[in-house]
Amino acid sequence: MNKDKIFKLAKGFRGRAKNCIRIARERVEKALQYSYRDRRNKKRDMRSLWIERINAGARLHGVNYGNFMHGLMKENIQLNRKVLSELSMHEPYSFKALGLAPQHRIGAERTLLAAFQAAPGTPLSPFSSPPQLPYGSIGMEEGSATAKPRRATGRLCSTCNQRKAALKRPKTLEQICRECFYSVFEDEIHNVIMDNNLFKPGERVAVAASGGKDSTVLAYVMSELNRRHNYGLNLFLLSVDEGITGYRDDSLETVKRNEIEYGLPLKVVSYKDLYGWTMDEIVKTIGLKNNCTFCGVFRRQALDRGAALMKADKLVTGHNADDIAETVLLNILRGDIARLSRCTFITTGEDGPIPRCKPFNITYAYFKKLDYFSTECIYSPNAYRGFAREFIKDLERMRPRAILDIIRSGENFRTATSTKMPEQGTCERCGYISSQKLCKACLLLEGLNRGLPKLGIGRARGTNGLNKRIEQRNLHSERTESSIESKQCGTLDF
Repeated sequence: MNKDKIFKLAKGFRGRAKNCIRIARERVEKALQYSYRDRRNKKRDMRSLWIERINAGARLHGVNYGNFMHGLMKENIQLNRKVLSELSMHEPYSFKALGLAPQHRIGAERTLLAAFQAAPGTPLSPFSSPPQLPYGSIGMEEGSATAKPRRATGRLCSTCNQRKAALKRPKTLEQICRECFYSVFEDEIHNVIMDNNLFKPGERVAVAASGGKDSTVLAYVMSELNRRHNYGLNLFLLSVDEGITGYRDDSLETVKRNEIEYGLPLKVVSYKDLYGWTMDEIVKTIGLKNNCTFCGVFRRQALDRGAALMKADKLVTGHNADDIAETVLLNILRGDIARLSRCTFITTGEDGPIPRCKPFNITYAYFKKLDYFSTECIYSPNAYRGFAREFIKDLERMRPRAILDIIRSGENFRTATSTKMPEQGTCERCGYISSQKLCKACLLLEGLNRGLPKLGIGRARGTNGLNKRIEQRNLHSERTESSIESKQCGTLDF
């Protein structure tokens, strides 16, 4: 190393070390050794810190670090530990989505089978850590000179008594294998359809498809049962594009793959075309609070309008048992008697434009290895339903039948005859079903278009006064009235 380079590296050293070549050379050589050593120590320390953060975030959802990273590797999710540690600290919902995605894939089959071999009949998460095996369950044969290891045997399927049980059904407490689960699940859906006369031959049925596991199973099962039992239905997929960048555009790609795989035509309706707004624009206007109110109301009407556009006779949705239990609990907490009396019905909306059917309450996407999209909405971290979902999951961990008991309680609720129920009518502006002069979607659009986004948010009992205020404002501003009517709720006449 020449003299100029040594003095350049020694710049800033104290005393003669910065201008005396003999001392500067010793100090620079020693400093380079320390930097070489400490660069590796720093990498080692940072890697340990990232692992600790990832482990802490994963254990919040019942998964240890090893199983979490193994699942990401199986899913080919190529995020390094630095990014994962940042997600665990600053983006807990995105981190949770990463941890939950491998639960529904066959890559966790080895962990699942090991867990059920160790503790047969115990309801475990498919991605949870296998429990410790009891002493002597796997070891050497007693009195055997060759010391051959023997494998632990799990409990057999209670239906076929041939294959090893893969899950325990909370509904019947039976332990069944995958193949029996497929047949039992599909037979139950077929019985629900036949017992309730959900469909008639020749009907056009819209399958609500979002790309998630529930709607993917719904599309697969409906197409399979329609072919197997000859229902004579004309099925097609119906999706709603809310305009959420980085979420809905990815899930729609999954729906398009399902369109090709199942041979069902696809129709996509968007908020932008129906309402003149996207969810990204709405969130920029109102913030992250109450955005689920807008999205839920708009999406419900968008499904009905898309089904009407395709001249559908029925609309089927993939609501499972968890969704129905959450709805029962939310209606109780809100005191919504009108919705509580009908939220557990298999068919709803008979008095509306298009009846809705919920043919099943459970899913089997994980075992069937179906192609689905598994990520939570980026705008729903503070959704009221999310807290109800966490509460119900906690109840299910303590008592597996808690979800079914909540649904049964909702079915057995009776409304007192003295309770005043809202009268069903139609919206004066768009013609959609409503118990007020204006439907909820028109009220929300009224606020958005006027620059008052909180105008339509509130309890239903205050809607009459809100309608009067809107009418008064319309009388005083013809110019604003014309702009509002140009962006009415939807473009189809019911």
